[in-house]
Amino acid sequence: DAPLLGMPSESDWILLANYFDKSLMNNSLTFQLARAMGEYAPRTRDVEVVLNGEYMGVYTLVEKIKRNASRVDIAKLNPWEVSGDDVTGGYILRVDWFNGNAYGFVSQYPPAINTDGQVTYFEYRYPKTEDIVPEQRAYIQAYVDSFETALAGPDFMDTTIGYRAYVDVRSFVDMFLINELSRNVDGYRLSSYLYKDKYSNGGKLHDGPAWDYDLAWGNASYCG
Repeated sequence: DAPLLGMPSESDWILLANYFDKSLMNNSLTFQLARAMGEYAPRTRDVEVVLNGEYMGVYTLVEKIKRNASRVDIAKLNPWEVSGDDVTGGYILRVDWFNGNAYGFVSQYPPAINTDGQVTYFEYRYPKTEDIVPEQRAYIQAYVDSFETALAGPDFMDTTIGYRAYVDVRSFVDMFLINELSRNVDGYRLSSYLYKDKYSNGGKLHDGPAWDYDLAWGNASYCG
């Protein structure tokens, strides 16, 4: 772990090649907006990369999304924590393409507009696939299933048994605003994150952090 270019100490970083975004600004701009709204989003620095004396271009150095006090600040979940408050967090999920591997679970509800057989796939990001145990897999899948069932049901607006019982509403409002403002063609279906802390720390499903906006801001002509 070490600080890097003024960002908090960590050992995992990403060099984003904003190849499809000729402005090289879409991700940095969106992450800054999310932080200004009070949400965590990866901090960034624009850098010029030289590899073995060869100039490779402008990249964005980005914090990798992971559990950390300076990043996604949720409880550590150990393999032996399989019951009670222990099993309720923390988790990080990523919504992305389903490639047929059992690294997560598929939503029981298909996307509202579905022309290519796409499903909503929740991938385990924390704990990692090799670390998460069956009881933890079962818990987080059941929690997401319960949330989606409440959202799709007739009592979805009920403050006790509707969707509010399961999610941090403000975080979802913030991410909806960001996705709509930026016209994010991947919004709600790909490259999206969710996380959940233990019940003793609040325990509801949180939308975010913001991620992958290179095709947003009018940079794509599909998914109107």
